[in-house]
Amino acid sequence: STVKEDFAFIAEVDASAGDDDYWVSTNNMKITIKAPAIDHGQPGYDEVKAYVKEKFSAFYTATSASGKLADYADVDSVAKLYLINELGKNWDSGVSSTFFTYRPDENGVYKFYGSPVWDYDNSMGNATGVSWDLRNIGVTDYEDYTGWWCRHKGKSNASAKRSNNIIARISQNAAVKEVLPRIWFEDFTPALKHFSGEAVSEEINRELYTRDAYLALIEASAEMNYTSGWLLNTGSWIADHSRLNKASFDPETGKMVVDSTVTRYAQSFNDMYAYACDWTLSRAAWLSEQFAPDY
Repeated sequence: STVKEDFAFIAEVDASAGDDDYWVSTNNMKITIKAPAIDHGQPGYDEVKAYVKEKFSAFYTATSASGKLADYADVDSVAKLYLINELGKNWDSGVSSTFFTYRPDENGVYKFYGSPVWDYDNSMGNATGVSWDLRNIGVTDYEDYTGWWCRHKGKSNASAKRSNNIIARISQNAAVKEVLPRIWFEDFTPALKHFSGEAVSEEINRELYTRDAYLALIEASAEMNYTSGWLLNTGSWIADHSRLNKASFDPETGKMVVDSTVTRYAQSFNDMYAYACDWTLSRAAWLSEQFAPDY
């Protein structure tokens, strides 16, 4: 039998999918089906897999530079997913923990949305243990808050012009590129200003706290991590977070302004938390400079 009508599902791009997972292979990717969860032997097991494969393959094809992405996805939503990965320089971007939900839009047309967002531990320039891989794809500034990342992730080599990574493809799709400046300055920038404490918004605070509020919420659990010693024994994987020339964005000039003095951070939770926040806000300043000319 075949699937008689469209239905919603959640899919994850997951390169490590194995025998214990419910997954399909398409466009050289492993796609795990997170919902609906169907065990082997249950009715619809193979039909759902075939349906997901068909829909995801068409979506992937539409992410090409000139693909008609709006026919298969909510363009704003997948653009936001790309921006979140680019802001954090997420190592797993388009490789694992990259989720898409297939559901009807406001007109009842089924499309892909970039959600839920999850698993960003290897982000913010944190993965120095893979420097050989970075060199292979031509990235020399991964730890820095400057430089493009997602468009390089998944390249076969440094000279390759394009990547087959789905987030890289989304970042270069014409429909996405057209909406990026608007989404960045009208959605991301106010949220980041709220997070930094520069312009606190009661409305935004319903979904996103300030950096000070998050500090208070996670301080106790973070102390347990430091007490256990895990955060201080990460080998060669974790980058050096001891110093940073913080940056901000000047809306008058449309340029990033970098502090001439170095901010130093101790190996303590408070300082490492401050580094993560400062790195992210500095990264945002660089992205603002990139998007400013087209806004």
